[in-house]
Amino acid sequence: MIILLFVFIQLLTQPAHLLNHSTVDSINRSSRSLPLQPGYVTASPQSHSVNSSYETDHITNIQSDPTQIVVFTTKNGPHDKLRIRIELTDLKENRIITPIDLQGIWLMISRGKYTIPFLKPDHWYGLYFRSENIINNRPISHVEERLIKTASRQANSSTPTNPLFDVKMHRSLDGEVNTEGFYVTARWLHAVNRVNGSDVVVDVSVDCLHSKSSEKIRLPYYEDSVTVEIRVDHRYELENLNKTSHQVKAHITPTVCKRICWKKSIEMVSAKNRFAQEFGTECKDIEGTTSVTYLRNLKHYTVEGNSDRELVIVTESVENTEEAFITIQALRIDQSNASDVVYRTFNTKNTNGEFRIPLDNDAVYAVQYEYTKIKPFHYTEKEHFVVETPAVNSSRPSHVPIEIEFHPQAVDEHTKLEEVKPEIVLKRGLSYDVHLHLESFCENVEKDVLLTNEQPSYHIDAHSVLCSSPSKYPFCSSNITNACSSTILCYSNAIMMKNDLDTSQTVPERYSSDIRCLNVTQHFNLPSFSSKIPISLNIFTFMYGFTFYYL
Repeated sequence: MIILLFVFIQLLTQPAHLLNHSTVDSINRSSRSLPLQPGYVTASPQSHSVNSSYETDHITNIQSDPTQIVVFTTKNGPHDKLRIRIELTDLKENRIITPIDLQGIWLMISRGKYTIPFLKPDHWYGLYFRSENIINNRPISHVEERLIKTASRQANSSTPTNPLFDVKMHRSLDGEVNTEGFYVTARWLHAVNRVNGSDVVVDVSVDCLHSKSSEKIRLPYYEDSVTVEIRVDHRYELENLNKTSHQVKAHITPTVCKRICWKKSIEMVSAKNRFAQEFGTECKDIEGTTSVTYLRNLKHYTVEGNSDRELVIVTESVENTEEAFITIQALRIDQSNASDVVYRTFNTKNTNGEFRIPLDNDAVYAVQYEYTKIKPFHYTEKEHFVVETPAVNSSRPSHVPIEIEFHPQAVDEHTKLEEVKPEIVLKRGLSYDVHLHLESFCENVEKDVLLTNEQPSYHIDAHSVLCSSPSKYPFCSSNITNACSSTILCYSNAIMMKNDLDTSQTVPERYSSDIRCLNVTQHFNLPSFSSKIPISLNIFTFMYGFTFYYL
């Protein structure tokens, strides 16, 4: 009888917010949980534990009414040494409401369900929950922090609640479309609902083939919005729309990163704690896009000047203004210890299409022309070619990639040997591997030859071309059997070299020369056949002058 009276007195003296007014089932039916929609999704707790957190009480659910909240917890472990502390912070006023601190016999009655009344509707609170216990002389503790908003008096289950913020993924910003990336923007929707010290936090993750990248966006209460740009690697497939104007359409697709997700939450701080509430996770596939633009065209290049040489590269573009760069690198290669390099970068915004760099006299350069377009997408193309500058008061440099020798051999009058055919010898002039391309010439078909240390020269029989028309050469017969349609020999070459100054080059590049042509008959004069001494010629003057054209 005394025990029952004691329990009854304890119930009467217990604070009103600890009395159970109904069963858990009835509370679930009559009370409104935090709605599962943008802006009000029930949060995963911020929690930490000492020792085994499953041996002490945890929050399982929080239900919200306009003027009260009910906290439901587990009942793990004995209650005799259990202590529960709940602090509720009014985040707008930054003050702690009278805390709940229970232990011992008080928990026999109210353990598992804690009601906190007399709250303001449509108001933000921070909930701090701590459970402590001693089991087998071992202290155990568990802490959770939750961000809670009480329901509005006018809200009901059929009326959606306006979200506080939104997060969206988009490609356009300030009227420009980002074809190589995208933006993620977080923004507040209602300034009146912001609380001082509150932040929208967006954890963005990009799923790639073998990796995952993440970025945290934080939008403070005093800013309206925040935007971050995310770039991923893409593959470009160009489709020519107009070859004359160099208009192209780029099909841009991501290579390894295919999906983006963002987890939304709100964080609010008090003097002691940081409370957070999650608002769900959204995911979207990263889709490809297309873009149409014009590319700058390399028309031709030329060497100008008599004493002060300049390489002039002429380009053209349909666009009046273009965000692009031209980088020209000229490496001198005609000296064994050559290290001279000319390097210039030009912005195409204010240019007439001509780009000039200074060169030395009497030199051979391996030139790299690099065109990099920035917008609407990144595009890079490179051209490699060889440029030769003549010596002062000369038409040719001292060293050239290809040297030509003419061997005017004929019948020896003393030994009366039969016909000895004259030869044209093309020799490598620099210490690089050279791809020699010979166009069709008399009986010789079009041919490609690689000149190396092992094979530094290539020989052409000149008998047919010299005897293809009535001739006074002593070795030509009177009957012409194989007439050549032309006595013009045309050839070009490409030096194979790896430019150590360009880190993107992993294999040797082809530095091509212009096409050069010569009339063979002009180099086999009759007087030369009285001697067997070969005539050496470094061809520098060619059919099209000093200007090299790209089609």
